[in-house]
Amino acid sequence: MGNTYRGWATVIADGTGTAVEADLYAIQEKGRLSAWHGSLHTGAGTSPWAVRGKTLDLRLPNGRQGECVITKVFPETGRAEVTGNGPVPFGSEHER
Repeated sequence: MGNTYRGWATVIADGTGTAVEADLYAIQEKGRLSAWHGSLHTGAGTSPWAVRGKTLDLRLPNGRQGECVITKVFPETGRAEVTGNGPVPFGSEHER
């Protein structure tokens, strides 16, 4: 898995889960994964949760979950950029 995750995930916002395609990467500092960023894609159109500044929970298929904040929204493509808020829910540290 390394320090990236590409695949399906579930966004949980306002009590509702939405399937998204996630493209996430972690930044490594001093031998540890310290921060994470990436993009979420729902397909065409916007989602009610895709609002800049909104905090979401992101659940991966392996059950790991992390909190993230939307930093940019592209309504024409259904894509949102996110920054992780807290521990990295994927990557080499979870493979041990």
